[in-house]
Amino acid sequence: MAHVSITEATQNEVLSMSTLEARAFHPVNPYHRKCFPDTPLVRQWWCSIFESEVEDPTCYPLIAVDTQATDDSKRAVGVLLLRRFERGQKGGGSFTSFPLTDDHDKEGCASMFKGAGEHREALIGDRRHLVVQYFGVDHEYKGSSIGTRLLERACEIADDEGIDIFVEANKSATSFYMKVGFDSERELTMPGPEQYVECLMVRKRRRF
Repeated sequence: MAHVSITEATQNEVLSMSTLEARAFHPVNPYHRKCFPDTPLVRQWWCSIFESEVEDPTCYPLIAVDTQATDDSKRAVGVLLLRRFERGQKGGGSFTSFPLTDDHDKEGCASMFKGAGEHREALIGDRRHLVVQYFGVDHEYKGSSIGTRLLERACEIADDEGIDIFVEANKSATSFYMKVGFDSERELTMPGPEQYVECLMVRKRRRF
Protein backbone atom coordinates (compact mmCIF):
# COMPACT_ATOMS: atom_id res chain seq x y z
CA MET A 1 0.00 0.00 0.00
CA ALA A 2 1.63 3.20 -1.18
CA HIS A 3 -0.39 5.30 1.27
CA VAL A 4 0.94 3.37 4.30
CA SER A 5 4.36 4.50 5.51
CA ILE A 6 6.71 2.88 8.05
CA THR A 7 8.24 5.32 10.50
CA GLU A 8 9.10 5.83 14.16
CA ALA A 9 6.21 7.07 16.26
CA THR A 10 5.96 10.48 17.88
CA GLN A 11 3.64 11.55 20.67
CA ASN A 12 1.12 12.56 17.97
CA GLU A 13 0.46 8.90 17.18
CA VAL A 14 0.07 7.65 20.77
CA LEU A 15 -3.74 7.90 20.74
CA SER A 16 -4.12 5.82 17.60
CA MET A 17 -1.52 3.34 18.88
CA SER A 18 -3.60 2.88 22.04
CA THR A 19 -6.59 1.66 19.99
CA LEU A 20 -4.59 -0.88 18.00
CA GLU A 21 -4.90 -3.78 20.47
CA ALA A 22 -8.65 -3.93 19.93
CA ARG A 23 -8.31 -3.52 16.15
CA ALA A 24 -5.50 -6.04 15.71
CA PHE A 25 -6.08 -8.85 18.21
CA HIS A 26 -9.64 -8.75 19.52
CA PRO A 27 -11.27 -10.05 16.31
CA VAL A 28 -9.13 -13.21 16.24
CA ASN A 29 -7.43 -13.77 19.61
CA PRO A 30 -9.64 -14.50 22.66
CA TYR A 31 -6.62 -14.63 24.97
CA HIS A 32 -5.59 -11.07 24.11
CA ARG A 33 -9.23 -9.96 24.30
CA LYS A 34 -9.43 -11.37 27.83
CA CYS A 35 -6.08 -9.97 29.02
CA PHE A 36 -6.48 -6.52 27.46
CA PRO A 37 -10.19 -5.61 27.24
CA ASP A 38 -10.97 -2.45 25.33
CA THR A 39 -11.87 -0.13 28.23
CA PRO A 40 -10.89 3.48 29.02
CA LEU A 41 -8.57 2.29 31.80
CA VAL A 42 -6.76 -0.17 29.56
CA ARG A 43 -6.48 2.35 26.72
CA GLN A 44 -4.87 4.81 29.11
CA TRP A 45 -2.48 2.04 30.19
CA TRP A 46 -1.53 1.52 26.55
CA CYS A 47 -1.00 5.28 26.19
CA SER A 48 1.44 5.20 29.10
CA ILE A 49 3.34 2.32 27.48
CA PHE A 50 3.59 4.04 24.11
CA GLU A 51 4.43 7.45 25.54
CA SER A 52 7.36 5.95 27.43
CA GLU A 53 8.59 4.08 24.34
CA VAL A 54 8.52 7.22 22.21
CA GLU A 55 10.64 9.11 24.75
CA ASP A 56 13.08 6.27 25.56
CA PRO A 57 16.34 6.40 23.52
CA THR A 58 16.77 2.63 23.87
CA CYS A 59 13.48 2.01 22.04
CA TYR A 60 12.37 1.97 18.41
CA PRO A 61 8.56 2.44 18.37
CA LEU A 62 7.94 1.50 14.75
CA ILE A 63 4.53 2.21 13.28
CA ALA A 64 2.70 1.87 9.99
CA VAL A 65 0.68 5.03 9.32
CA ASP A 66 -2.21 5.20 6.87
CA THR A 67 -1.81 8.70 5.47
CA GLN A 68 -5.33 8.53 3.99
CA ALA A 69 -7.07 7.68 7.26
CA THR A 70 -9.87 10.10 8.10
CA ASP A 71 -10.11 9.04 11.76
CA ASP A 72 -7.03 10.21 13.69
CA SER A 73 -7.60 7.52 16.33
CA LYS A 74 -6.95 4.89 13.63
CA ARG A 75 -4.01 6.42 11.75
CA ALA A 76 -1.60 3.83 13.17
CA VAL A 77 -2.52 0.58 11.42
CA GLY A 78 0.51 -1.38 12.63
CA VAL A 79 2.84 -1.15 15.63
CA LEU A 80 6.10 -2.90 16.46
CA LEU A 81 7.84 -1.94 19.72
CA LEU A 82 11.54 -2.73 19.66
CA ARG A 83 13.66 -2.25 22.80
CA ARG A 84 17.42 -2.65 23.27
CA PHE A 85 18.70 -4.50 26.33
CA GLU A 86 22.32 -4.13 27.40
CA ARG A 87 24.57 -6.89 28.74
CA GLY A 88 23.06 -8.46 31.84
CA GLN A 89 20.09 -6.07 31.91
CA LYS A 90 17.15 -7.58 33.79
CA GLY A 91 13.46 -6.87 33.74
CA GLY A 92 10.51 -6.99 31.40
CA GLY A 93 10.75 -3.54 29.83
CA SER A 94 7.79 -1.19 29.51
CA PHE A 95 5.09 -3.79 30.10
CA THR A 96 6.21 -4.37 33.67
CA SER A 97 6.95 -0.70 34.36
CA PHE A 98 3.29 0.34 34.63
CA PRO A 99 0.81 -1.28 37.07
CA LEU A 100 -1.98 -3.29 35.51
CA THR A 101 -5.46 -1.84 35.90
CA ASP A 102 -8.45 -3.49 37.55
CA ASP A 103 -9.77 -4.22 34.05
CA HIS A 104 -6.79 -6.37 33.01
CA ASP A 105 -6.79 -10.13 33.42
CA LYS A 106 -3.78 -10.04 35.72
CA GLU A 107 -3.05 -13.78 35.72
CA GLY A 108 -3.10 -13.97 31.95
CA CYS A 109 -0.95 -10.86 31.58
CA ALA A 110 1.61 -12.14 34.08
CA SER A 111 2.05 -15.36 32.11
CA MET A 112 2.42 -13.43 28.86
CA PHE A 113 4.98 -11.02 30.31
CA LYS A 114 7.29 -13.79 31.49
CA GLY A 115 8.70 -13.94 27.97
CA ALA A 116 10.00 -10.41 28.42
CA GLY A 117 11.75 -11.43 31.64
CA GLU A 118 13.12 -14.77 32.77
CA HIS A 119 12.53 -16.65 29.50
CA ARG A 120 14.34 -13.95 27.53
CA GLU A 121 17.22 -13.92 30.00
CA ALA A 122 17.53 -17.72 29.90
CA LEU A 123 17.73 -17.81 26.10
CA ILE A 124 19.79 -14.68 25.41
CA GLY A 125 22.23 -14.86 28.29
CA ASP A 126 24.63 -12.04 29.06
CA ARG A 127 24.75 -10.19 25.74
CA ARG A 128 23.22 -7.11 24.15
CA HIS A 129 20.06 -7.76 22.17
CA LEU A 130 16.79 -6.31 20.93
CA VAL A 131 13.32 -7.44 22.00
CA VAL A 132 10.10 -7.22 20.00
CA GLN A 133 7.89 -6.20 22.91
CA TYR A 134 4.69 -5.74 20.92
CA PHE A 135 3.68 -6.39 17.32
CA GLY A 136 0.23 -5.97 15.86
CA VAL A 137 -1.49 -5.00 12.60
CA ASP A 138 -5.05 -3.74 12.26
CA HIS A 139 -7.18 -6.75 11.27
CA GLU A 140 -8.66 -4.82 8.33
CA TYR A 141 -5.15 -4.46 6.87
CA LYS A 142 -4.07 -8.10 7.21
CA GLY A 143 -2.61 -9.50 4.00
CA SER A 144 -1.33 -6.10 2.86
CA SER A 145 2.37 -6.79 3.74
CA ILE A 146 2.36 -4.15 6.50
CA GLY A 147 3.50 -6.68 9.11
CA THR A 148 6.31 -7.86 6.84
CA ARG A 149 7.51 -4.30 6.29
CA LEU A 150 7.53 -3.59 10.03
CA LEU A 151 9.42 -6.78 10.87
CA GLU A 152 11.93 -6.28 8.06
CA ARG A 153 12.63 -2.78 9.40
CA ALA A 154 13.19 -4.22 12.87
CA CYS A 155 15.63 -6.75 11.40
CA GLU A 156 17.50 -3.96 9.59
CA ILE A 157 17.93 -2.15 12.91
CA ALA A 158 19.23 -5.32 14.55
CA ASP A 159 21.70 -5.92 11.73
CA ASP A 160 22.90 -2.31 11.86
CA GLU A 161 23.55 -2.70 15.58
CA GLY A 162 25.03 -6.18 15.13
CA ILE A 163 22.86 -7.83 17.78
CA ASP A 164 20.22 -10.56 18.06
CA ILE A 165 16.44 -10.14 18.40
CA PHE A 166 14.19 -12.00 20.85
CA VAL A 167 10.41 -12.31 20.51
CA GLU A 168 7.61 -14.21 22.21
CA ALA A 169 5.24 -14.91 19.31
CA ASN A 170 1.90 -16.56 18.76
CA LYS A 171 2.60 -20.11 17.57
CA SER A 172 0.50 -19.53 14.45
CA ALA A 173 2.95 -16.76 13.42
CA THR A 174 6.16 -18.79 13.69
CA SER A 175 6.47 -19.41 9.94
CA PHE A 176 6.13 -15.66 9.34
CA TYR A 177 9.06 -14.96 11.67
CA MET A 178 11.14 -17.80 10.25
CA LYS A 179 11.04 -16.19 6.81
CA VAL A 180 13.27 -13.40 8.12
CA GLY A 181 15.62 -15.68 10.05
CA PHE A 182 14.03 -16.38 13.44
CA ASP A 183 14.39 -19.83 15.02
CA SER A 184 11.83 -21.28 17.44
CA GLU A 185 13.54 -22.14 20.73
CA ARG A 186 10.71 -23.13 23.08
CA GLU A 187 6.91 -23.22 23.38
CA LEU A 188 4.72 -21.87 26.20
CA THR A 189 1.06 -22.76 26.81
CA MET A 190 -0.79 -19.86 28.39
CA PRO A 191 -3.12 -20.68 31.32
CA GLY A 192 -6.86 -20.88 30.68
CA PRO A 193 -9.29 -22.75 28.41
CA GLU A 194 -8.12 -21.11 25.18
CA GLN A 195 -4.98 -23.32 24.94
CA TYR A 196 -3.13 -20.33 23.55
CA VAL A 197 0.48 -21.25 22.69
CA GLU A 198 3.37 -18.84 22.22
CA CYS A 199 6.86 -19.58 20.93
CA LEU A 200 10.10 -18.05 22.19
CA MET A 201 12.09 -17.15 19.08
CA VAL A 202 15.54 -15.70 18.42
CA ARG A 203 17.02 -14.18 15.27
CA LYS A 204 20.80 -14.04 15.08
CA ARG A 205 22.53 -10.90 13.89
CA ARG A 206 23.42 -10.89 10.17
CA ARG A 207 26.48 -8.67 10.11
CA PHE A 208 29.02 -7.30 12.54
